[in-house]
Amino acid sequence: MMKTANMETIKLTLPVILVFSAFTLCQGTYSKESEIPPPLGKYGADSSNVSLSGFSSGAFMAVQVHVAYSKSLMGVGVIAGGPYYCAQANSSVITCMQEPRKINVKYLAEVTRRTVSTGTIDDTANMEGDRIYLFGGILDATVKQGVVQKVEEYYRYFVTTPTFMTNYSMMAGHAMITNFFGNPCDVEQSPYINNCNYHQAFAILNHIYGDLKKPTGEVPLYGIFLTFDQSEFLPGRNPKLYSMDNIGYAYIPSACRSTSSNCKVHVVLHGCTQGRIFLKEIYARKTGYNEVAELNDIIIIYPQITPTLVNINGCWDWWGYTGLAYATNLAPQMSAIKQMIDRVLS
Repeated sequence: MMKTANMETIKLTLPVILVFSAFTLCQGTYSKESEIPPPLGKYGADSSNVSLSGFSSGAFMAVQVHVAYSKSLMGVGVIAGGPYYCAQANSSVITCMQEPRKINVKYLAEVTRRTVSTGTIDDTANMEGDRIYLFGGILDATVKQGVVQKVEEYYRYFVTTPTFMTNYSMMAGHAMITNFFGNPCDVEQSPYINNCNYHQAFAILNHIYGDLKKPTGEVPLYGIFLTFDQSEFLPGRNPKLYSMDNIGYAYIPSACRSTSSNCKVHVVLHGCTQGRIFLKEIYARKTGYNEVAELNDIIIIYPQITPTLVNINGCWDWWGYTGLAYATNLAPQMSAIKQMIDRVLS
């Protein structure tokens, strides 16, 4: 999640990020691993059924990945996030969280179209027909509900068919929402998972894929919850240089262990202060995705961000701390997510 208490830190660090990011990022490390985890496996998953979702910084990142790799994706879930390239390489971070009326969606759509011509994001025509889920809590004081509504406005420049599912009616604070775990619905504090009697993971996945079995009661997880090596997806096998953890998580449903399973794939992007360093496995185990995945043959990938000196809260890069190309297929974090998807498809 993104904490308003840290806005001054963000504003102070932004001027130096673009100049010194390569130097400072490599020094930010909060943990050491004694063993290298195994590589992410190959499962022969269905390349026509790949999607992703994210909360807070993960929601901003989910939009970026969806736009950049729209040819390979068919749906996205956005929980408390903003439109593509909203921060414009550091200039509009606060606006993109707190001041929706200042977000110029028409300009962002035009930037998107121009970026297509550079070959660093896919053609926007690929987004037509994609399934899009949008959620903004009424009580969210960190990413205002109006910011999420700007995401809807942005996507309507490229998606003309009625493929949206929106929820702007819940009295929820800044959090990923469940029906079984977390803080009270209106709370805004760690772990930024709130129990609002609403199965958000199911709502997202069911909207994207349709006709899914909904978990009722406790679902036995007969699949495999695993850790995998994220370093192989980053340049120089040095994930912390790009604020990524060396460990990622995944849930492989029992029906998806065979490489001929043809299962669906969904990537889940946590928010700030929700990665492994802060919450260990809580976000990957307590947000409800695994139960839906087990019942509906969906492989879930949970990439992990780690804190660094210029990213002290362990946020996904939606404003440019890894470089000016942060929102394109040239960006290390973006490319790493795409490589993880390609691995489980292979």
